[in-house]
Parts: sequence; structure tokens; C-alpha cells
Amino acid sequence: MDITEHEQKVFELENEAIVAPEAIPLASFFKILSDPTRVKIILALGSTSLSVNEISTIIAMSQSSVSHQLRILKDHNFVLSERFGQQIHYTLTDRHILTILNCGLEHIKE
Repeated sequence: MDITEHEQKVFELENEAIVAPEAIPLASFFKILSDPTRVKIILALGSTSLSVNEISTIIAMSQSSVSHQLRILKDHNFVLSERFGQQIHYTLTDRHILTILNCGLEHIKE
């Protein structure tokens, strides 16, 4: 009995376990990106490190709101902090985060 290409693909997908352990952390990753303020912060950090004051000026939000969102981003390993004198500057932990957001921006602009 010959198996069709489609049936073969379905069989392969069943054996790849689409409900892989990575599904939960991947959903959590996108949940962090689901907040517009966090997206603005990530995009602002895309080209340089910034202080809370600089970020709040760039995205026109209060420092306390920005600090709250930075704490969430830091807790989920999206940003790193580094002290420069009396200021703390934030940077992205990895450029993939920015790449994902830029792909999303390209998609919605189509």
C-alpha cells in the first residue's frame, strides 16, 4: 500500500510531538512581548543601552512605569542592567528579540 506525501507528512508531524516541551516557554516568551510598553522599550534598546530616564523620555512614559516594565523584562531575561556611576543602563540580552519584533513589524506593514 502506497502512502501519499500528505499522509507521510502527517505521520512525521505526529512523531515530532508538536506539543513539545518548548511550547510552554515559547508561549511565555510571546506573552512578555504582548505588552505595547515592553515592545517600545525593546525597540528603543535596539540600537544602544539606555537609562530608565532616557527610555521614559523616548517612549513618553513615567519613570515608574518604565521601571516596572524593565523589571519584568529583566526577570524574563530580555534585558541586562549595568551600572555606570549613579545610573543603571539597560541592554537587550540578545539580538534575536529585536529580530523577532522587526519581523512582526514587517508582517503588519504588509
